[in-house]
Amino acid sequence: MFNPNKISIGSAQFGMAYGISNSSGIPEDDEIKDILDLACYNEIKQIDTARSYGRSEKIIGDYLSLKSNPLFSITTKIDLRNSKIIDQFDISMKNLNYFPINLLAHSYETYINKQFQQVVYRGKKNGLIKNFGLSLYYKNELEAVLKQSYLPQIIQLPLNILDNSLYLDGTIKKIYDMQIKIQIRTVFLQGLFHLKEDFWKKNFNEAFPYLKELKRIANEANLTLPELSLLWVNSLNEIDTIIIGLDNIFQLKENIKSLKKEVSKDILSRATKVNLKYSNTLDPTKWKKKF
Repeated sequence: MFNPNKISIGSAQFGMAYGISNSSGIPEDDEIKDILDLACYNEIKQIDTARSYGRSEKIIGDYLSLKSNPLFSITTKIDLRNSKIIDQFDISMKNLNYFPINLLAHSYETYINKQFQQVVYRGKKNGLIKNFGLSLYYKNELEAVLKQSYLPQIIQLPLNILDNSLYLDGTIKKIYDMQIKIQIRTVFLQGLFHLKEDFWKKNFNEAFPYLKELKRIANEANLTLPELSLLWVNSLNEIDTIIIGLDNIFQLKENIKSLKKEVSKDILSRATKVNLKYSNTLDPTKWKKKF
């Protein structure tokens, strides 16, 4: 079922060539405007961005400056690597010119840094920050965060039909039960699900049998593998937000169409059991730079 309140426009592609299946590079400004217009028309009201996403924040801010009413809930992320956290936050607020926002640390190290906590305290006090949290890749970091007294309001995690261990081991439910909002990214595994079997076999041989089996199950239901993954994540009641990265307006149209499709519980259950564990395929940071 298509629930626009559950969808967020992932804007990494707005500022850099992002994703393994991205062959068109950074979209033109007019294309980005069309994407955001279509999102508004379909009542999708969330955007995910970051300081590290090139000019993404600035483009979004420029678009929003032309609108008379608040249209979106904005989530942005800052990191220790580039400059002082307070300076990054100030730049983000200047670029977006839009508040309150959701502010996430772009790493565990940033989240536990006192500078980040001070920025959050001041931002919430001044009405600039609505919710705060962090974006994570690794379960050990997640476990460390959940043990702290300084609990996040939002946690952003990778999850898809191939990389579903956090769901199977009960971690997703645990976070949900703690009343922490869960945002899901890499629902298409940074575009890997969109590529052909020959590419999978050549570059991700360990994962190839799993990808092929998931594609077979998807075909049974007259779905593509990306559609199966999207519909599976969408079926999880614990998930607050699904971030969908976009290169062009066509992809948004197709994702909306996909979310309106029906899929049986049997198909979803069988696909969930095709679980690849402990593989570099599941961690895009460990992929080869070029294929």
